[in-house]
Amino acid sequence: MNRSLASSRHMLLRRILPPFGVALAALLAFAAVLPGGKFVFDDHVLIEKNSNLARSNVWWASFGRDYYATGERQGGSGYYRPLAVIVNAIDRRVWQARRPGYHFTNLLLHAAASAALGPALVALGTPVAAAWVTALVFAVHPVHAESVAFVSGRVDVLAALGVFLSLGLAVSRRRFAAAGVGLAALLAFLSKESAVVLPLLVLLGWMARPRDAGHGRSEAAAPSGTLLAVAVGTAAVVALLLRRAALGAWLPASASSPRPDAAWLLPLQTLCFSFAALAAPLRKLSLEPDPSGLATWRLAAGVVSMLVLWIAAWRVDRAARPALRRCAWAGAIALLPVLNFLPQETLLSERFLYLTSGFWLLPAGVLVVAGWRRGGTLQPITLGLAALGLLTLAGIATWRARAWRDDVVLWRLATQEEPNRAAFWDRLGLALTERADFGAAEQALLRATSLDPSYFNAQFNLGALLQSTRRPRQAIEAYRKAQALDPRHVTLHLNLGLALLGVNDFPAAAVEFQRAVALKPDSPEALRLAGGCALQMGDLAGARRYLEEARRLLPQHPGIQQAYQVLEEKERQRGAAPKP
Repeated sequence: MNRSLASSRHMLLRRILPPFGVALAALLAFAAVLPGGKFVFDDHVLIEKNSNLARSNVWWASFGRDYYATGERQGGSGYYRPLAVIVNAIDRRVWQARRPGYHFTNLLLHAAASAALGPALVALGTPVAAAWVTALVFAVHPVHAESVAFVSGRVDVLAALGVFLSLGLAVSRRRFAAAGVGLAALLAFLSKESAVVLPLLVLLGWMARPRDAGHGRSEAAAPSGTLLAVAVGTAAVVALLLRRAALGAWLPASASSPRPDAAWLLPLQTLCFSFAALAAPLRKLSLEPDPSGLATWRLAAGVVSMLVLWIAAWRVDRAARPALRRCAWAGAIALLPVLNFLPQETLLSERFLYLTSGFWLLPAGVLVVAGWRRGGTLQPITLGLAALGLLTLAGIATWRARAWRDDVVLWRLATQEEPNRAAFWDRLGLALTERADFGAAEQALLRATSLDPSYFNAQFNLGALLQSTRRPRQAIEAYRKAQALDPRHVTLHLNLGLALLGVNDFPAAAVEFQRAVALKPDSPEALRLAGGCALQMGDLAGARRYLEEARRLLPQHPGIQQAYQVLEEKERQRGAAPKP
């Protein structure tokens, strides 16, 4: 009995320790983001300033709107990620203003995805030991820094978590495994569009089962192909119908945009960039690199390193070849949505590789296990090299995680790596403006506008900086340049109108406020400013029209109420009776 109990404990430890160890490594590799971690990049729009997250109806309203539809903007990206919005809303209630807490949620999600990768690789026929070593490499790999350390990067982690769970459950002999596959698939589909490849991956796992059966267990308890097809198909149909009902479109808005120059070269560049990021990572931020600026030597090094890894793994372990073949296909399938066959808003980003990396890192696990099993002096050599490799990867991951704690640090590194990217200088200028470092911010924004005079954001942000530092005439000049680039930007019209008021050009200011109202008739701020300007110009009828509509939308707004009281006082002074 004691021997049986000891055996049971041993089996339990063998089941618990690998996922626990992988999850712990995932937490430690990126934990550097926690001390002083702030919101960066899109976090400001999607989380920090998104008042929708605090509303009581967010739990169902998130299923009916664009991912980028926030309390400040209408959206229009064509991205449908309601589960990511729900996780953001939960974070808002749990962590409130404690920003490191949002990063901690990301760490937990990454730990869960890393632990779920092991069973997913086993489902593709990978030997258990090689699967868990690969999951360990996945957990600490710096290619995941943007997905893990960047709060809004969690969409990639959520989608991959759903995919990995679906694969693992597809070969599970647990009761209701097929239902679990369907729920996990729905989690992936409602987290990010790249999960569209999940049915092909589940099919790949299902095709692996007959070949890898025969370990003394019956295959009958696992979900049948029909059940899997029904589960995944139902999840896909539900997700597509929800998306269509919410957005009225099947694809993101960028997918219908014109193709960029040299578009035929983009898929090849994306593939080479993927190899370099996975097989030859550097102590470098590599934030959304410009495809035309990719270093040829880096791409070549990545291709060679990846080929060496796969050829070595293929040669040293013949038994792992079926799994290597399937994982090669799985990684290629996972890369299809981001391979730039269709126009993408962002052409290259390491966060796009989160799902693919889970499959294409398999040779590392195969080589470590093969070296260990050879025994003799090869065991300590293998262990030493594996430890050195993991520590190197974790060290780069830690360095990148620190960069994602702070906007200024992030964009300074980005501008150092790509000094000719106007978008990076613009982001740096915006971050410095928020820190009230106006001199450095102005220099960064001027650099952005000089690099790309047609870049709207840089012209707009320069105007906002000049306006906030009480230089309205220079702000008007910057705003006019931005207006020529995007004449339908509501906030631009409002800011330009305020700058014109600063130089006492009331008629021109009134025109800008009226244009803002015409573009967005339900904007209380546009109506308030239009009414206030009309009031100062003596147009009491126009002021009443705008202010009454503003009061209807926001009856308790103090600025609107104050303007309305001034209007009533002026009407009394004129002897004009208010309209009913």
